[in-house]
Amino acid sequence: MVFLFYELAYNPMQAEKLYAEVRDVDITDSKTLQNLLHLNGLINETLRIHPPVPSGGYRETPSQGVIVAGRHIPGNTTIVAPRYTIGRLESCFEKADQFIPERWYSSPSMVKNKRAFTPFSQGRYSCVGKNLALAELRYVTALVVGKYSIEFAPGEDGGRVEGNMKDQFTAAPGTLNLVFKTRKV
Repeated sequence: MVFLFYELAYNPMQAEKLYAEVRDVDITDSKTLQNLLHLNGLINETLRIHPPVPSGGYRETPSQGVIVAGRHIPGNTTIVAPRYTIGRLESCFEKADQFIPERWYSSPSMVKNKRAFTPFSQGRYSCVGKNLALAELRYVTALVVGKYSIEFAPGEDGGRVEGNMKDQFTAAPGTLNLVFKTRKV
């Protein structure tokens, strides 16, 4: 959630686009929030660029080994596919270094490899709290953006939030100072 509010402060036009989408809907209706294109695009884009588990996804190869991209990986070897790196690969996402929520709903060709987006893991390792986490992200984001405009506090540029992030299985963002100003309706 910290990274989502960072992105909204850094990209105020995205925040205003979201405000236009949420201002006249019942944000207590989870089905309504599930269908808001820009809200869900913002969440997905934040999870792509700032995955909650940046380098997780450790697996062990089968005892006989495995072939990956034409290379044999010996058996019982720990391998990892870091989501932080994959989310920034140009081979998986067009303009991978840019925050573009629209790639998730109006520009799907910008997602070159859908399998590269697994912020909650997949298969038997999939996060059991995924649906609850997404519902909470939708609700809190819609609630806050519906009531407040968000900007960096004086002297804040947002650089510390990622620059001082610690990867301790889950991402621990660095410091981020924001100002929330009540919207005049």
